[in-house]
Amino acid sequence: MIYPTSGSVEINDKIITKDIDFPESLGLMIENIKLQEAFNAKLNLQILRDIKKTATDADIDWALNAIGLKADDPTKVKDFSLGMNQKLAIAQTIFEKPEIILMDEPTNALDFASIERFRKLVLELKAPNRIIIIASHNHDDLSVLSDTFLEMSEGRLSHRSEFVKRE
Repeated sequence: MIYPTSGSVEINDKIITKDIDFPESLGLMIENIKLQEAFNAKLNLQILRDIKKTATDADIDWALNAIGLKADDPTKVKDFSLGMNQKLAIAQTIFEKPEIILMDEPTNALDFASIERFRKLVLELKAPNRIIIIASHNHDDLSVLSDTFLEMSEGRLSHRSEFVKRE
């Protein structure tokens, strides 16, 4: 969302900001996202779906249920708890089954059971044709979910390592 001062990001042989403005298949979760408060979770995702028309109602139901929200819940977003809003943000990130998933602090405000559900979901979403990038201060999430760990300090890459998976 900001132009780089150096270097470049290339996706499918296209340089962002030169060849394309934005990746075509991207699910993005930014911290403290707020969706339409007057609508329930499903209607929010249906409205977003209608922009690109790449997802079905079944995809929306899958994403909501996968993260622990009920697709048929009439509760309006204005009445959601912080944790429910976080789950909805995760669902909106994945419901179109994008090739690139970027998530900023996805487990904030989630209870233990929801964190486990999130971890299971991310492991299920891992695929050869998909990249999942998670920005987090939660080392437990990173050690369970990551194949590669990049540490940033003051906006610069300061460390890179491969995780050794626990069995």
